[in-house]
Amino acid sequence: MREPWRIEMFGGLRIRQGEQVISRFQTQKTGLLLAYLACHFDQPYPREMLVELLWPDSGPEAGRQSLSQSLSSLRRQMEPPGVLRGTVLVTDRFLVGLNPAVIATDVADFEAALESAGREADPSRQTERWIRAVDLYRGNFLEGYYDDWVLSEQRRLSDLYFKTLTLLIERLREGRDMERALHYAYKGVGLDPLREDLHRAIMSFYAALGQPLLALRQFRSLRKLLKKKLDARPDRATILLASDIERVAIGGGSGDAPVGIPAPPEVPAESVSLRASAPSPVPTGTITCLALVIEERSGSGGRESEKAAALEALAQRCNRSGGSLISASGAGRLVAFNRSREALEYAIAMRHFWNHLAHPPEWETYVLSIALYTGEVAPEDGADYGPLIEQAQRLAAACNGGHILCSEASAMLLRQRMPVGCRLVDFGVYRLEEGPERIFGIECRETETESIRPLRAQPACAGNLPFALTRFFGREKDLVSLERLIVNEGRRLISLTGPGGSGKTRLALELARRLSGHFEGAVWFVSLADVTNPASLSDVIVSAIGAPHPAPSDPLAYLAAILSRQPSMLVLDHFEPMMESIRVVARALLGQAPGLTCLAVSRQRLDTEGEREYPVPPLPVPQGEPASDLLSVCPSAQLFVDRAQAVRPDFQVTSGNAAMIARLCARLEGIPLSLELAATHIRTMSLSQMLSQLDRRFDFLVTRRRDADDRHRSLRAAIEWSYRLLSPEAQRFFTGLSVFRGGWTLEGVACDVCGDPGAVEYLAQLVAGSLVLTEENEDGIRYRMLETLREFAWDQLTPEERARLQRKHARHYLQVAQEAESRISGTEREAWLLALDREYDNLRAALEWSLRQEPGSVIGLRLAVSLVEFWKARGHRQEGLRWLSRLIARAGEETPEKAKAIESAAVLAASRREG
Repeated sequence: MREPWRIEMFGGLRIRQGEQVISRFQTQKTGLLLAYLACHFDQPYPREMLVELLWPDSGPEAGRQSLSQSLSSLRRQMEPPGVLRGTVLVTDRFLVGLNPAVIATDVADFEAALESAGREADPSRQTERWIRAVDLYRGNFLEGYYDDWVLSEQRRLSDLYFKTLTLLIERLREGRDMERALHYAYKGVGLDPLREDLHRAIMSFYAALGQPLLALRQFRSLRKLLKKKLDARPDRATILLASDIERVAIGGGSGDAPVGIPAPPEVPAESVSLRASAPSPVPTGTITCLALVIEERSGSGGRESEKAAALEALAQRCNRSGGSLISASGAGRLVAFNRSREALEYAIAMRHFWNHLAHPPEWETYVLSIALYTGEVAPEDGADYGPLIEQAQRLAAACNGGHILCSEASAMLLRQRMPVGCRLVDFGVYRLEEGPERIFGIECRETETESIRPLRAQPACAGNLPFALTRFFGREKDLVSLERLIVNEGRRLISLTGPGGSGKTRLALELARRLSGHFEGAVWFVSLADVTNPASLSDVIVSAIGAPHPAPSDPLAYLAAILSRQPSMLVLDHFEPMMESIRVVARALLGQAPGLTCLAVSRQRLDTEGEREYPVPPLPVPQGEPASDLLSVCPSAQLFVDRAQAVRPDFQVTSGNAAMIARLCARLEGIPLSLELAATHIRTMSLSQMLSQLDRRFDFLVTRRRDADDRHRSLRAAIEWSYRLLSPEAQRFFTGLSVFRGGWTLEGVACDVCGDPGAVEYLAQLVAGSLVLTEENEDGIRYRMLETLREFAWDQLTPEERARLQRKHARHYLQVAQEAESRISGTEREAWLLALDREYDNLRAALEWSLRQEPGSVIGLRLAVSLVEFWKARGHRQEGLRWLSRLIARAGEETPEKAKAIESAAVLAASRREG
């Protein structure tokens, strides 16, 4: 049985079920609808009331439509495959509600804890209930939502929280539990920094713990905050308390408390530790981890209790930051964020807090290091945050105080949405424990107060691999095989070949990232797509690896000298127009730099000494109509669903749509570019509509993304780019091959049908250019095109050219069928039956063409008659009768061919009855 859904509304809106966490909804109104239903989930609401509440500016019909769309989106998220409809969302024509048997909320638990505390006579148990309620409150109700009913509920729940917090703090003070009292006072200040009563409590607790200077620092911080925010001064009670504490501090007392402040209990220093709120489970996908580390300055003698207080103060702000605490150690905390910008804003706030708001003199013995690291956390790996935590800690260890550091992945995301007044500074590449990492600093007003010191890491060789902003699926066997070729077998030139859009570049980048440690970071990606002058190739590569440009007389030798300094790898991409020039450059570099490995990404191989070609096929596609759980492990389906969810977060694989997803992936032949382009339409089209659009796939598979490369803006553009590289004669031959279905053989077929004496040479060119694929069987090599390429080639032909090719194609396969008919009755029966099996798509195409010709097509009648024995042998009698019946019906006057066809139909019908 599935776990209940838990709906959390303090500090934002999240829903949880086991390890699954959902924090994104189709629209903000969809989230508000769920929250409203959850506030009183024990009763349903009228549809009209919900429309008026959430869509007041829409007309009645538009509002009802919006409500239906939001309910459908929530149902997809909360009633996934295998969950009976209505299990969570209970709806009819008039009412909408949540099933209280499968729903729990933090707001309901908060109020239940308060109600239970009010009935409790035992003080200790009452305190436990208060603590339970206060710990549940992690921020304002539905933080980030601003509807009137939300703001009203925010005020009500906030008042309840702070009243309870005040009672709890007083109870803890009475019990002389100063550490916990201090913790909860800081928690309250973190949620509302202007509550003077809580600042006063913190001052009292520090004084009671024998730390009057920390108490006075809190007073100064409050005074500065009130002046800045309200242009006001602390009230008289706060000022008098500060005066009492100051007398103790000036008098040099060893902890004698001012009047009215209880003396601190005896507490070991190591027990004064942070009691952070329980961390929220971290979402999966691409997340940014922020590391906060407090360390002693060189030669200082700080105390652990002071460090603990500093950590306490920093961590109080975690719960209201939008992040989730994922690791806590004695020296620091790690917090995970959905978005890199949120992580940076939190980092700046922490730096500001450290520099200005709560920085007692004792903290001068410490420095605060902050680092941001972005990485991938995959749910299928059990949401393992360990590697991400380790990398963030290593990056923080490189910080020498005063900086905010970030990894290259974080920097790439932050460049798009950098807060005003901040800028990235490239510190270069440094060697961390797991390998080289390009490190960036973030300069802002808060970092200017600290002197910038060198990083505590060794400089490393600088690679330039771009950060992947999308997830990678499948290809694990390819990655293992390629890694073995390079690392174990020492192959130095490997060409990844395949048709446009097959994922060659992405595979190359994933392989390069895997091998970055092997090459100690000296891995560079060089895109030559925009290079038009072959003479500038060396300069482009020099720029890509970040080397200076001294304009040497022999730039190639200069480049080879740079690459000879250490084992290194070049990933060369999109160089087909300059194939000969790149062949010369690669040969020269490999010859002069013994430690260099080249990975060439192209539609065709370089054809040079020492090269190993590695064809990159499309992703595997689902077979048949698999169940949703089997579909989730098919790489092509994984890719499509992932890209679809990037457009529409509530899209899921269900038992109802699994078959259509499987058919879509099969029709798109597992071509990654096709899958990605199709997924962009998920917001405006159903899966069935997408399938119907594939009959004109080149108009359908287009992206509107402005940042897409021109070659990848549409499927047609990706194929045209390869097509334009062919000579006019090879182009004509390529388009002629589109008449075949299911492939063809070399022996006479290409020459007979396409009518070109250079067929063998052109075919070799097309195979080299990944426009034609080869398959080896017991009879030799068979050639075929992906259906996507075949349709493109067919579109290039005029109606007259198509008619001529189809007639030649039908005549050729009539000869094949007639020869097979004469051989099937002999000793070669099985071989000829297998031959007809392989050509069956072509035979069907010839029959279909003949039906569209003038009545009485002799070719079609003869072809059908020749296939009678094949149909009988393979159990295709019913299909054979359909072809014969249609051809006979189309025939006009009586002819020998028509008579023979009628006789064959009778024979086939009789054999069916006998069988």
